[in-house]
This record gives sequence, structure tokens and C-alpha cells, in this order.
Amino acid sequence: MSNFKIKIDKKKIEKAINKEIDKIILEKGREEIIKYERENDEMKILPSNEEELLEILVNKYDGNEERKVEGNLNEIPKYMHLNIKDIFNNLYLNNYIGKPYVWLAGGWFTTLNKEALIYFEKKGMRTELFEELAESEKELLSKVIEKEKNNENITEYLANIVNEDKKDIFRGIIGELKFNALLAVTWGDDTVINAQLTQAGRTYFEREEKYFKRMKENANNIYNVGSIHADGSNFVLGDVNNSSLIIDNSFTRIEEEIEQKCDEEDKDKMKELLEEVKEITENIKEHSVVEKRKSFLKKLTDHSCKYGWFYAEIINLIGTVVINKIGG
Repeated sequence: MSNFKIKIDKKKIEKAINKEIDKIILEKGREEIIKYERENDEMKILPSNEEELLEILVNKYDGNEERKVEGNLNEIPKYMHLNIKDIFNNLYLNNYIGKPYVWLAGGWFTTLNKEALIYFEKKGMRTELFEELAESEKELLSKVIEKEKNNENITEYLANIVNEDKKDIFRGIIGELKFNALLAVTWGDDTVINAQLTQAGRTYFEREEKYFKRMKENANNIYNVGSIHADGSNFVLGDVNNSSLIIDNSFTRIEEEIEQKCDEEDKDKMKELLEEVKEITENIKEHSVVEKRKSFLKKLTDHSCKYGWFYAEIINLIGTVVINKIGG
């Protein structure tokens, strides 16, 4: 009986196995990202290369029902070429495109998900911008909105201020408004050659006004529930044991945010106010009755315009105590 020898190419098998493992990891990662964003209702801002590629894909989309987009590498900036497969895969991971195909010859093909088509609109609608956008950026945005209302040429206006700005300050401001999807800007010959307001930019101040009005109403509702009176009288709350861990974690997170988000000259004031909140919540938990400080609400609202996020965090924190009391 003759002996049969089977030649096994270990390297080929290992390569095939690794390829399958990479596929599994990619799909698992995609599932986790989609699940997290759905559960937390959060919008993840893409890294710059992924966002730039997504903009190219969206601009190439011709409205076909299958949402197919295809093209060549020469349509994509050269600094992306070496990592182009990873960049496409990251868009796929984050559920903005269907499975991408990139060929060695330089072609690529994919499909756009609905999330891709609304990405830049959602980015400009983020409520965080009401707290994060600099005053200089808000001022320029306001002027651009006024120019549009008066049917003036926005492109010409921005090109003029860029050309006259020797320190390139306005170039950076325009860049931030574009980055936050409040302006659509095209650059060429070292100046603005086309500019338009996005819907997010056009409605920014209207939405900002409603946002802070809603926060103020929520704050008033929480204080009314807790029987906190503007005349400085006592308010009564029972022991709130179940919320202690939530409160402790919240204080730690808020302290970290003060370091990251507040101007240097304001940090000490914000920390002092946070310490006052700590004392109030401790008294609520330990003694059931605490005398409301007359100046506390005023100090808190004094910072609401500049640091709306802090105002909201504190109101939510006190609201947690109140709600736990009512629920328990």
C-alpha cells in the first residue's frame, strides 16, 4: 500500500485564521459601538481623517436608492492613502457606511447608512456647543446670520476679513465654525472661495435661547419640588440613602470637568461653589432639615450663562436627591 503525503502550508492556514479573527473582532467592535450609542443616545465625533473621508463620500452621493458611492484614491487626500483601509473600516465600525471594498488598483466602493447623511447636521445641533462655543465664534456667526438675512454675500464678507487679518485670527474662528458644522466653507488660494450657513448655524441662537430657558424652568421645577424658598426659609427632605453612590461619583466627575472646561481664573470659584453643594447634600442626607443659603441660588445662576453645563449638573444632582426622597 502506497503512502500518501499531504503537504500542509502552515503559513497559509495561519494567515487565513488571522483574517477570520480580524473579521470577528471588527464585527464585534461594531456591534458594541452601535449598542453603546443607542443606549446612551450620544453622538460620537469622528477623528479628523474619518470625518474628512465621510464628507467626501457624502458629497459624492448622487441620491441613488441603494446609497452606493464609489471612486478612486485620487479623490482622497494623499496623507490618508497609507491608512485608507483603516479609515474606511472605522466608518464601518461606527455604522456610517456599509462594508467597504478598497482595491490595490486604487478604486473603492461602499454604501452610505442613514447616519452618514445626517452626521454633519447632528454635529451642528449638539447642545454642548451652547456651552463650548467661544464668544468670538458666536460673534462672527451672529454677523454671518445677519448678512444672510440682508441677502448680502457671505463668501465675499468672510474672504475680506480673512484677507485683511494679518494675524490669521479670523481664519481660526471660521475653521471652528466649520468644524462644528455651523458653516460650510471651501478654501482656495489661501482664502474663502465659497461659504454658506448650515441649518444648524442658521438656527443656533434660537436653539440656544430655548436650551437655557428650558434649563432655567427645570431648575425652578426642582426647587419647587424641594420646597426651597427664595426668602431663605428652611426646606425639608428626608434621608436619601440610595443616592449616595451616585452623588459621590457625580462630584468626582464634576471636579474633573471644572479642571478641563473652566477658565483658569474661574476654577477656584467653581470649586468653592461645588463644596457648598457637597455640604448641602450631606446635610440633606444626615439631618433631614437644612437651612437654605440665601446666596446659593444666586451664585449658581450667576455662572449659568458662561458655564451652563455646571448649572445643569448641579441642578440634576440636587434633583437626584429630591427624586429619591419622593420615590422612597
